[in-house]
Amino acid sequence: MWYNFKIEWRRYWKEMFHFKFNLFFANIGLLVLFLGLLDYLDVTDKETVLILLFVWYSATHGFININYIIEEEIMDGTLVHILGTKVSFLRIIFLRSFIQMIYDFIKASIVFSIILCIGDFDYSWLSGMSMILTGTLIIVCIFISYFIGLIIGAMTLKYKKLSAIPNLLYYFVLFFGGITYNISSLPILEFISYLFPFLPLRVIIHGMQNGQIDIQSIGILFIQGLIYLGIGVLLYHLIMKENYRSGSIFYV
Repeated sequence: MWYNFKIEWRRYWKEMFHFKFNLFFANIGLLVLFLGLLDYLDVTDKETVLILLFVWYSATHGFININYIIEEEIMDGTLVHILGTKVSFLRIIFLRSFIQMIYDFIKASIVFSIILCIGDFDYSWLSGMSMILTGTLIIVCIFISYFIGLIIGAMTLKYKKLSAIPNLLYYFVLFFGGITYNISSLPILEFISYLFPFLPLRVIIHGMQNGQIDIQSIGILFIQGLIYLGIGVLLYHLIMKENYRSGSIFYV
């Protein structure tokens, strides 16, 4: 397992270094986007929004990464060969996703360190236990996004190409997921937003700013994670079983 991790890590590093100029300007574009959102929207809770944008930046690759992995293997015609080996394709998906998660977290840390340096933010409330809890919940939210991506990825095994769905989610959660503004005045959107981890995290952060810990919202995050992981794994195995039964797995 460790050997496979090193191979995938080096592959991602070489790919990232090979396209370093594209990566540089992509992150500059995101830096401009985030600074524009924080200024243009005239948000009153910039500290909360910045944390949520950090999570969005780190997590939303989770919506599309597994879908991309499966689509790439299908387009290259290598999926059948992988499935013909003793290596678990689901394990490969988890391994590649975990490495992508680490790289995205590192890139996000760099981008947001720059924003913190040039912006005016007050994180005096973020210390001790609140800092540990916030960091833990950020990681939990990132994992939840990848679990949602696993559901989309599993459906890709049946429908072959579904990249439009994660692209839709990518922008929906940014503007209507409780990240850039509080949507409590819009009941329908609030209900939909609770299907994603960003709004519960916003509620938790607001609570910590007032010296409180919202146990209910923390529970919602962990329940989301368990449900999406369970659905994703179950759906993956059901669709793979159906593909083997029908023989369609050999014609992807």
